Amino acid sequence: MKMKKYVWIVLTVLAIAVAFVSCKSCKSAKRNKPVVPEVVTPAEKESEKEIMEELSWLLIQPGRYYSVALDGRRGYVMIDKSEHTHIAGHFYEDTGEAWAEPRSFTAELKKRFVNVTTGDETRKIPTKDLKRSLSIEPYEAPAYEAVDDPRYRKPTYEVKVTQDVKYGTADGYWTNISGFEDKSYTRVVLEGFRKSISKRELDLLLDLYQPIGAPEGKKPLIMFIHGGAFYVGDRQSAPMVGWCRYFTSLGYVCASIDYRIGFLPSKDDIERAGYMALQDAHAAMRFLVSKADEYDIDTDEIYVAGTSAGSITALNLAFMRNDSRPQSSYGKKAGLIKTERSTDLGNIETSGNELRNKFTIRAVANMWGAVNNVDILKNSDTDIISFHGDADQLVPYDHGYPFEDIKNNLGEKLFNEMYGSVQIDKKARQLGLRSKFYGFHGEPHAFHVNKDQSVNNYYYLIRDSISSFFYQEMVPHEATIVPDKRDDQRFVIADTDVDHVSWRAEGGFIIETGRNVARVLWRTDETNHRLFASGTYRNGLGYKTSREVMKPY
Repeated sequence: MKMKKYVWIVLTVLAIAVAFVSCKSCKSAKRNKPVVPEVVTPAEKESEKEIMEELSWLLIQPGRYYSVALDGRRGYVMIDKSEHTHIAGHFYEDTGEAWAEPRSFTAELKKRFVNVTTGDETRKIPTKDLKRSLSIEPYEAPAYEAVDDPRYRKPTYEVKVTQDVKYGTADGYWTNISGFEDKSYTRVVLEGFRKSISKRELDLLLDLYQPIGAPEGKKPLIMFIHGGAFYVGDRQSAPMVGWCRYFTSLGYVCASIDYRIGFLPSKDDIERAGYMALQDAHAAMRFLVSKADEYDIDTDEIYVAGTSAGSITALNLAFMRNDSRPQSSYGKKAGLIKTERSTDLGNIETSGNELRNKFTIRAVANMWGAVNNVDILKNSDTDIISFHGDADQLVPYDHGYPFEDIKNNLGEKLFNEMYGSVQIDKKARQLGLRSKFYGFHGEPHAFHVNKDQSVNNYYYLIRDSISSFFYQEMVPHEATIVPDKRDDQRFVIADTDVDHVSWRAEGGFIIETGRNVARVLWRTDETNHRLFASGTYRNGLGYKTSREVMKPY
């Protein structure tokens, strides 16, 4: 560009010189006088050269903006007209205010000076003082790159499913029962009695869902746990498969697990069934963490979601520790004959497989679940999003005994008192956890599906709410453009997690930028005024945001 500008300057000088000599020759010929060459001293030649270099700013293009500095005044000019010795346009002066009115601007070259007019004010600047008094440079807006990163917010990727991945083995009754939806709970339990006579070694399986075409690198994990009162249920139920596919299309790695279910009809045996479900979920998570490199799992971004008994298990996985194990899990009650029920089930992490990988759960999606003791929430900083219908008679909405709809208070005889989503949300907030609770008036248990097990609008509302909640775990404060109350020209990205930002102003000039700061001068004669920012967070996720700016008058 500099070479081109220099060439144009040289050509201009030559053209002027040729025209000047030709004109002199013509005049001399007309007077029949010999042409006498004008004597130019070396000093004068050097002075003319300097003048032409100073006037290089005249080689500008109409229809674009230029930065202007005029005797300490700064601003921007839109060039409307450019001739050899004259330019015209309109000037936006930067006085430190946010808004600039356009004023007429002209610069006209005379023999040894330049007349510069802004509005009603004209300045006569000697050409020898141009470098000090006037500069006109092309205005170059900062490079802006719009980072369009749909990860974890918009379905984008194809899904690969690997079924029947074995994560462990354990003694139990069974790991799944499907096709129970049209039967009463009592009938299902009675039909299961014949299977509950003795335990056998069971393979513990999960289905793995992985995004195809997602950017390379580690990805957050969501482990889904189906419900079914610790007696029925299946990792491949349609709602579970739908959720897994959806979240994987966002970019997550997902897993849907089966776990040991089934019990004899006693309070202790039912409680032990819940504890074994926790042990299996823990074994499944240890397995997934051990495969983090193979499955591209980010072990700093682990999430769990469950429905009903699966939600109880998810909450226990996040918050229960060995010192808060249920008493029945020890199998040491006095007077018990040596039976299956009297066996110590061991610590949470000692069943299913021999892996000892540790993990921390960032957040839990609790769908109509409960806990036996809300005090366990103090054991972890895990955040919680909860969904529960206030007409739920299977799992308490607030607190009480499960299966309130069973006659003769059988629920109270078979189950311990539990604390539902209302109490979980209350305790979580007391402890300073991030907790969001959606209560649904008049809705029963598992209201996300219809009687024929087809999903309804609640299913999608829950799905999208979980998606938003989990994304906020990765990006606690989404990038937002905020005006500086102390400086009208200054805007900042109000998020300390921002790693990189680029800016673009529609209807204004970006004066300067910093790491997460931009200064803007807005043009009052424009219709739209919007500031755009885009970049990446420290965790590598991209963002794109904008803010409309309104004229104060």
